[in-house]
Amino acid sequence: MPLTYHDVMTTKFSTLKDAAGSWRKMGTRFGELQTDFDTNVLKVIGDSAWRGEGFTAAFSQSGIIRQEFIAAKAEAQAIAQILDEAFTQFDAFKTAIDKVVKEAESKGYKVNAQTGEVTYDWDSLTPEENRAMKNDPENGRIIAQAERDFTQNIKTLVGQVDDADHGVKLALKTATVDKDGKGATDGFNSAAEGDMEKVEANRAKDLATKLNSGDDLSATETAELRRLMRDNSDDKAFSQTLLNGLGAERTLELGNKLRGMGKDGDEVEKGLAESIATATRVPKSVAEMPVGSEEYKTWLNSADGKFNKDFMADLEKVGTKNFGSNTEPVYGYQALVTTMKQGGKYDDQFLHALGNDIIEAEKKKPDLWDIWNGKPVQRGVEHDPLDGVLGIMSKDPEASTAYLDPKQSDHLKYLLKDRDWPDYLMNGPGAAPKEMDAMSDLYNQKGLGAALESAATGYAPGTQHPMGAHTESQARIMHDTIGLLNESGHAEKMPPNLRAPLAHMLTDYTPDTHEILGRDNVDYQNHAEGGGVWNDGPGGASMAVKEEDLVKVMRGIADDPAAYGQMYRAEKEYSLDLFSSMPNDNKHDDTVVPVKKTSSAIGMYDGVLADITFDKRDTINQYAFDFNHAVTSSTGVVMDFTPAKYLPPVDIANRALDFAMYDYTLDMRKEAGMEATKENGQKFDAGQHNISNMIAAWSETHTDPETGKPREGSDNWTTALIKEGETEYRGGRDDALSWLRSEW
Repeated sequence: MPLTYHDVMTTKFSTLKDAAGSWRKMGTRFGELQTDFDTNVLKVIGDSAWRGEGFTAAFSQSGIIRQEFIAAKAEAQAIAQILDEAFTQFDAFKTAIDKVVKEAESKGYKVNAQTGEVTYDWDSLTPEENRAMKNDPENGRIIAQAERDFTQNIKTLVGQVDDADHGVKLALKTATVDKDGKGATDGFNSAAEGDMEKVEANRAKDLATKLNSGDDLSATETAELRRLMRDNSDDKAFSQTLLNGLGAERTLELGNKLRGMGKDGDEVEKGLAESIATATRVPKSVAEMPVGSEEYKTWLNSADGKFNKDFMADLEKVGTKNFGSNTEPVYGYQALVTTMKQGGKYDDQFLHALGNDIIEAEKKKPDLWDIWNGKPVQRGVEHDPLDGVLGIMSKDPEASTAYLDPKQSDHLKYLLKDRDWPDYLMNGPGAAPKEMDAMSDLYNQKGLGAALESAATGYAPGTQHPMGAHTESQARIMHDTIGLLNESGHAEKMPPNLRAPLAHMLTDYTPDTHEILGRDNVDYQNHAEGGGVWNDGPGGASMAVKEEDLVKVMRGIADDPAAYGQMYRAEKEYSLDLFSSMPNDNKHDDTVVPVKKTSSAIGMYDGVLADITFDKRDTINQYAFDFNHAVTSSTGVVMDFTPAKYLPPVDIANRALDFAMYDYTLDMRKEAGMEATKENGQKFDAGQHNISNMIAAWSETHTDPETGKPREGSDNWTTALIKEGETEYRGGRDDALSWLRSEW
């Protein structure tokens, strides 16, 4: 029967401390008795002239008695340690519960002394206050939510006390069972373990071993294993003892076994994943102690690092072992990463080392992870363990950046250019395997895309964050990603699972892509011919590539209309801020230059869209709808504001100008019916309508400060700016089309 709130709050846990002291004294006393026995009995027997059967019996029995004194001391001391730890755990939980209770009471709530249920204390209010509170629907919602939250917090803590209580019971029971094989039968236990986490780990190992052997666990045993993992997987002693006891091979077997057990198995597998994360924890980050460094090697050879060294070596032995069948292979690294994905925050060194080991394994057997008939995928197995590790790593941007930084390793080149990504193969009786490219595209490179986004932006994928301000390492990854995609031929024909992540990355680099596509920044052009990455101050690093290389990557992304629409919207927002920051002055270079750059950039974006219309004529209506929705949507763009590094910050909410997004659907549908010629491609000028609107809006909002009216000659200046924009727009669009369509 589970413990209740009343049980926990009325139990005097200090008696455990007193009992621990008594057991410790008992252990000391047994030690003293053993010394007395050695001096006054064994020594006398050994020094006497007594011989014969009586002597032999006495001598044999005295050895057993001596062992029991030793065992009694060990058992008593182990029990004392268990009781001390029990007091520490119970007292900490009770203190935490008391803190929740006091917080609730301070806010006008009361706690049921028996159940721990929290309700609002209406009796403490005056009748007038009571009526006012109950007549306000918002108050009722807030109070109901607080009641639920307080009650759940108390229930969770009471449950943790109950789990700990089971652990204490197991440890005490285990300590008092004679397992040493010495002394009297069913005597004291000289092998008694006082570390409760180690006791629980050994019990979990025994249950897991039974499960691995093919025996079903009883309902009680299943619940016990679930509790052991839930209660202890964040403890390093428990986790390392469990994994050491199982070894890598049986750990992987356990994960595979749990995967087919339903809800109970899922909970235990989550605990197993968290135990792997806990057991492999490293004292320093990868930035402080990189994998392969002398400090890391020294740590691996230390007592603290020995587990990681042995466990990784053990995994290496079984990483390519087939735990499935010939028709449904499940290799060791696949099984490991599948389990790891169920939970746990893994240290960066462990992920880096694991990724390196998987790379070494697949270089020896390049086709190891190919998927046959889809069976492993249907069973939920991570068919590509390297991609799975990258997906896990993407949750830690610093780990992702360190792993993919081309200055630190060739991992980025290997992944984007050199690696033979797994194939999806179908076969039948007597038939040769048939590659299913569409299925391969569906599964491949999801983890890589997430890791690239995390590494290049410094934020976990899918999180809303400010635009720009990158480190040199992040900018190098962005720069080399564009280059490697072009070198490998995957820029224009981009793997589907890279399109959205690359769009998020380039959206984050909009200040750089704007300058590249603007074709007017000599600094960017020079850097594009050089190293491509430079740091120009506290605002962060910048990145430059050749315009053609960037446009080809944009074309690859554009096969996903939502992803490309997000990039387009980011460019629009950035351009709006540029225009809002232009001086209130006619015929000023600071107005001409932003107009020219923006027009050229939008022209290149539209050149990509023109190319899209010729390639997707059958589906252009849906494409245009999805693209427009992404551009005009109020969500989905990672940019929160424009950093001052690039231009004076503008409060978007108070921006003086904006424009309605031109409906691209009309132009794209019209283009889809045309022959793919340069002349027809040049007719696609939807984006120029937007730029003209922006210029007109800027002119209307920038007036003579003395009269409040448009400046003299402003109409002519507006017309001149629009013409400048049209020229740059056409140049940008035509350049993009010439790079994308070889016949032009």
